Amino acid sequence: MNTIFKFTLFLFPFLIFAQSYEITYQRYASRYDGNLDDVIKRLTNPKSDIHKEQKNELTLVYTDGISICGSNLVGYINKNASKEEYTPQVSQTIHYKNQKDNTLIKSLPNWIPAIYGQDIRVKSKLLSFDWQITNTTSSISGYNCHLATTTLDNGDKIIAWYTDQIGINDGPYNYWGLPGLILQLQISNRVLLIGTSVKKLDKIIEIPIPDKGDIMTPEEFKVLQEEVLKPRTITRPDGSTVTIRRSE
Repeated sequence: MNTIFKFTLFLFPFLIFAQSYEITYQRYASRYDGNLDDVIKRLTNPKSDIHKEQKNELTLVYTDGISICGSNLVGYINKNASKEEYTPQVSQTIHYKNQKDNTLIKSLPNWIPAIYGQDIRVKSKLLSFDWQITNTTSSISGYNCHLATTTLDNGDKIIAWYTDQIGINDGPYNYWGLPGLILQLQISNRVLLIGTSVKKLDKIIEIPIPDKGDIMTPEEFKVLQEEVLKPRTITRPDGSTVTIRRSE
């Protein structure tokens, strides 16, 4: 994946004025929700009750080329300024993207508490995706979307639907690089994200950079993962034992 999509001329009008958006995604995972093909069929069936089930939501907050994405972002108003800040709770993975300085930070608070239990920040350059844009279109949450695909180095196929009706070049997790907002994203047959709400905020959002935990490179974190996630037997406080194995 060495090809970098460049949309400088396309995006220039969007970058003149700072603007803030909050996008809510509904997340489905094959581990919990079953086969994603069946989930998609249920989502497209107007008689399905899937929308009434318990929601697993993800929020993306974006301002002027900087964004933060997580499953539980808590907003609060800064009384001493005319800006509003979004601060993530320390209970889940946070993805921070800064297109201005080409930075990606994956924040892992209390990573694997039963074994490691420390805060970690994995810092790198923004990932480059060799997006293949097609002529296929679809309506998602009221927006006209275009289909784009790519394949990751690990073999995962990424299916993205983006809309150029919203002038931001971003998407959930670490995904970005299309000429518009990614409203729907599928990672192989494991994870499906569907944008259900797009709000243009009336205040400029100041997005904080994650600042807790040791900073590691992706290579250093991979070494740590392999060591920490080796099969092992641990003893619980009640004296019982449990064997931990890394899931494939």
